[in-house]
Amino acid sequence: MVASGFLHEPAGKFSTEDSPQERQAFYETIWNAPGFGKLTMNYYDMTTNRELNLEFCEFLANKIRSIVNDPATAERLIPKDHLFGAKRPPFVTNYYESFNKPNASLISLRETPIVRVDATGIETTQGHRDYDIIVYATGFDFGTGALTRMGVKGREGLDLSVDWEDGPSDFGGFSAHLLPNYFFPGGPHGAGGGNYPRYSQDQVDWIADALIYARDHGYDLFEPTQAQQEKWMTMVETLAPQSIFSAEHSHYYGANVEGKVRKFLLNPGGRAKLHEMLDEMSSTENYGGAFSSALANVSAE
Repeated sequence: MVASGFLHEPAGKFSTEDSPQERQAFYETIWNAPGFGKLTMNYYDMTTNRELNLEFCEFLANKIRSIVNDPATAERLIPKDHLFGAKRPPFVTNYYESFNKPNASLISLRETPIVRVDATGIETTQGHRDYDIIVYATGFDFGTGALTRMGVKGREGLDLSVDWEDGPSDFGGFSAHLLPNYFFPGGPHGAGGGNYPRYSQDQVDWIADALIYARDHGYDLFEPTQAQQEKWMTMVETLAPQSIFSAEHSHYYGANVEGKVRKFLLNPGGRAKLHEMLDEMSSTENYGGAFSSALANVSAE
């Protein structure tokens, strides 16, 4: 039930409660924490205090330099354009150690871009290298990509491929005004910077309870009101600037997709804010107007 959704106990304190020496000792403990523990077991203010985050970034940089034998490779592996946690950090055991193996090398495509891929390997501006297998990791269109490509349309001419071009508007990260009886858990604003499966489970559990409520009360239509959606989006837009994620570099802003409008695509309020706003809706009769028995009079594609 911790906010992150991970099976890691949080630090239970802010960085201001420790001296600089105590913080360095704490970082050593965090370095040895499993997986996402390096982020979720850290100080409460690691994702909101820029100076603290930079201090931890320098700690990590020194760790990388101490592990990777080749100084040039080590420097390429140290992030220079974002804070810790703003992109997915490599938490895999012995990740950095692998670059010391004689059969492993790191090619910076920023320094030497790919010219072409041919039958025997890859040619960069530095020359050609032979490879037997090439694994392509080309990124993805986070939050909105699947929904805008599915041809989803709703009432009053709503067309997600058009109406979401300037950024998505939704409620709870799983529903939207003018999209009756359409649930998309895990959609835009459908995660709070924590464990995605457990966060989505919160949404799915709530949807299941809502459907039982509809059955028991004779409702056949669920659609968040415009006011409910606006309140949710106001929360997103108000809290988003406090995030460590960068609109210039993060796929959580759509920065990895050329031409995509930069809009925050997570729920910056996390699971706590999700529960608060969903509980507020479900505590009122017909969920504050989201439920009705007007399905026969609704035209939706």
